[in-house]
Amino acid sequence: MAFLSLILAAVLLVPAIASGQKRRSSKPRLSRDEQIEAALRKRTQKIQDQYCRDLVRIANWAALQGLKKEATGLADRIKGINPGYSRLEDVQEKIEKAEQESDADKNEKNGKSLLTRLKTADKKQGSELVKLATGCMKVGLFTKSFDMISHVLEISPDDSKARRILGYKKDTKTREWISTWEYGQRRKNFITEEGWFEKKKKKDFDAGLRPYKGKWIPAEREKSIRTRNEYAPYSVKSEHFEVLTNMGRERAWEFALKLEDFYTQFFRTFIGYYDQIAGAKLLFNRPDVKKMHQVILFPSRNDYLLHVKQEKGNDKLLKESAGFYSGSDRKSRFYWSDNEEETYRTFYHEVAHQLFAETKETRSGGSRGNNWVVEGIAVYIETWKKLDGHWVPGYETGGNRMVTAKRFLAASKNWGLQSFAHIDNDQFHKVNRGLNYCLAGALCYFFMHYNDEVYKEDFVRFLSAYYMGKVSNDSLAEYIKVEGGGGFNALEKQFKEYMATLGEKKPEAEKDEAEDALEE
Repeated sequence: MAFLSLILAAVLLVPAIASGQKRRSSKPRLSRDEQIEAALRKRTQKIQDQYCRDLVRIANWAALQGLKKEATGLADRIKGINPGYSRLEDVQEKIEKAEQESDADKNEKNGKSLLTRLKTADKKQGSELVKLATGCMKVGLFTKSFDMISHVLEISPDDSKARRILGYKKDTKTREWISTWEYGQRRKNFITEEGWFEKKKKKDFDAGLRPYKGKWIPAEREKSIRTRNEYAPYSVKSEHFEVLTNMGRERAWEFALKLEDFYTQFFRTFIGYYDQIAGAKLLFNRPDVKKMHQVILFPSRNDYLLHVKQEKGNDKLLKESAGFYSGSDRKSRFYWSDNEEETYRTFYHEVAHQLFAETKETRSGGSRGNNWVVEGIAVYIETWKKLDGHWVPGYETGGNRMVTAKRFLAASKNWGLQSFAHIDNDQFHKVNRGLNYCLAGALCYFFMHYNDEVYKEDFVRFLSAYYMGKVSNDSLAEYIKVEGGGGFNALEKQFKEYMATLGEKKPEAEKDEAEDALEE
């Protein structure tokens, strides 16, 4: 709920096109439209205050009815929205003086009435947020609009406008909201723990048969073939991914769903990598997928290394890796290890390479210098963590790579950002490769999170320019503008100071920060 108070910060950067001005491509920064900013701020505050007033009325009513526990929960909700809300202390005093109703029948009746009142308040707030989100979309604030709509569905899951904006349709039989893609799938297919299958083959499926080369054969026979033959793997398709593995359909489907979840967060974070229209379509999952992103999952490191040798020969870098993405055949490859958390970090690292390359026409070979950014942004993504159903980008600051970068910078006073930006691709991967990965990931972390993400949008546009082949050795300081000037020297100083204190918060503070991030 606290995210409402932070929408104010979200509207500070508004594209120049919103005010009818032409944006100059040579200038990475977006200009502000003060009138739009003021209007969105005023509207946000109004929605927040109205919702708090509604919750105060409901909390007071609950306290009078003897629903003391429920009233306390509402007071906590108000505090989460606006800790300094003027009427918060009054309602807390009334709750303290209230007596808990002991009559079970009255509690049940009042509890139902409370839910009805809350549903009405949530629906009203949701309606206002949808209007505000639509306004944000009109001026190019797609990520903020997406966040608002997602929040509407948290408090009012059946809001039809919010559902449709995010591409949902209601199943006429089950009355549940599902994605447009799933809606289409349900027309001809049925869902299982192994993925989707054609409805006309349900009897075969129930009889224990599975598809193999156009025929349906016993599942055990298929298993004996697919588990021992790398080139005859199980294939499971989700909305955007095709997973190929010898580990079984159920594991493949589970993995595909993980990737779909990551897919949404990826576009939410990097929408600035695309032009506004293309980015909005990807974020809101509107276009049909022309070609699926293929990933290969190996059962073990030995299976992975055997594949690397067969497909890539004795490539030293690949033999030392935990996975890789190949642009030549547009496939990501990884293996499953005993450390599940570490395994998924590798998956997301490589799939990030894949999505940057395959969701936009690129020609990164034209860029000169700044070769650190390709691996750096993928290493940065390893710091993302899923907490209580929500992604928290940058949560993991204590990983080996971040710690290594921090220690190196503290001990190496002569390290220079500008010289690091000039390293060519060959040098990056063959001279101090491991350290270069650590420093590149730390740099991306810095640009994505420093000082309330002040550099994030410019950095994502810099990343886009790199993939488009438009970056030269010194482009970084041209895209990332430091207030007051200073170029590379100023950025380097900020980076070193930032890394020196990163991750030094007490565990309690880190927990509170993570909870705040989830609420936002």
